Amino acid sequence: MLYVQLSLTLERKLGRIPEGWEKMPVGVLARLGSQKGSLRVVDTDLLMRALAILLVVLHHATLWPIPGGAAALVMLVGHGLARFHGAALMRGETSRLLRVVAANLAVYAPLVIGFSIARGEVLWPSVFLVGNLGIFDPRHMLPYLYWFVEAYAQVMLIVAGLFLLPAVRRRVTANPFTAGMGALVLTVAVKFLAPKVWAVGAVQIFTVSDVFYLAAFGWCAFYAQTRQQRLLVFGAAAVAFPVMAYWGGNWTGSWVKFMLQLACVAMLLYAPRITVPRQVAALALPVAAAGYHIYLFHRLVPELLLPQLKLPWPVMTTLSVATGILTGIAIFHAQKVLTAWLAGRRSQRAMIGAYAAPAE
Repeated sequence: MLYVQLSLTLERKLGRIPEGWEKMPVGVLARLGSQKGSLRVVDTDLLMRALAILLVVLHHATLWPIPGGAAALVMLVGHGLARFHGAALMRGETSRLLRVVAANLAVYAPLVIGFSIARGEVLWPSVFLVGNLGIFDPRHMLPYLYWFVEAYAQVMLIVAGLFLLPAVRRRVTANPFTAGMGALVLTVAVKFLAPKVWAVGAVQIFTVSDVFYLAAFGWCAFYAQTRQQRLLVFGAAAVAFPVMAYWGGNWTGSWVKFMLQLACVAMLLYAPRITVPRQVAALALPVAAAGYHIYLFHRLVPELLLPQLKLPWPVMTTLSVATGILTGIAIFHAQKVLTAWLAGRRSQRAMIGAYAAPAE
């Protein structure tokens, strides 16, 4: 979330997002001149994030067979994990990753509390982030709509646990790409084998065993630095995703979902940065920045208020999509304001404490 917010700020201040900005000292960024013109160069994963969340909203607002947006977000989780936490994880520093997970779950907590109050019971599977495993009564947890949050948390906790092991850190540090490809092979095998030993029916697609490989693809795409490595990752995707589309029901939605993932891998590998019109960047980046909030809150207004209006289906669908996106963006900005206010209060108290401290 912070990565997207910082990218949005840089684009607004500089008119571009410098390549490798996350490794630049703040002083270097401050000295960069602003860029004018009608085109912008942005990280492809930002546009992917915006398109993925729009696809999620459309998929939930219509009967169109267009799944795959949330799956693309899982892939971006793996890519971001490698980009922003890979070096720290290889040093055994998992606390920063866990703080990020906690911050994201803090945004999710009001939903759990709200649904628990509405249903008159504590939804323990959702509280403990295991509702997506398919072993609990759906009446006693949040809707499966929120499986992504639970799968995300499970992936992060598994990764953090693995990097606490010195042997894992040594292997990954020696060659992050090779280790990632090994993890990819293992997680793809788990996807196919898990239903044979842990069959939970149609909700299998929400389980961590079914989606972990997507995060592995994201990791491998980031660490694929040579032509041969990129070909290896794309070749694995070109073989795996059609097989999964056929294995997953061989229907339109299945092919849409997995061909979208193939396109995402190709873009991360061969077009990590892309030039777009300034207007496209101005529309896409705010959606990307608020993407997590849009995912969490995009069904609240359509489910609670719009059915009371009894509007024609096209109008209802348009309003559902628009209100879903706008609700997420509004909550995102409200959180920014609240966070800034709390930070200001803490800073003010710290200053008062410093002045009040007796001189030594």
